Amino acid sequence: MALRGGGAVPADLVPRLRLARDRIDRDYRSDLDLDGLAAVAGISKFYRNAGQCSVLQAGGEGPRGSAR
Repeated sequence: MALRGGGAVPADLVPRLRLARDRIDRDYRSDLDLDGLAAVAGISKFYRNAGQCSVLQAGGEGPRGSAR
């Protein structure tokens, strides 16, 4: 999965980030925080992939695109 900005998400990380993305989609009206989303994905909240990786970027949308 390629990210905007040229980075790529490792294949083994994609399913984990999708879990976090699913949580965002399901619970968008509740208070979501990085600690909780990282826990869902099973990664550290400090994880960065080539300085580009974030849950929203991996989903292919920025913050405004995901808040529909």
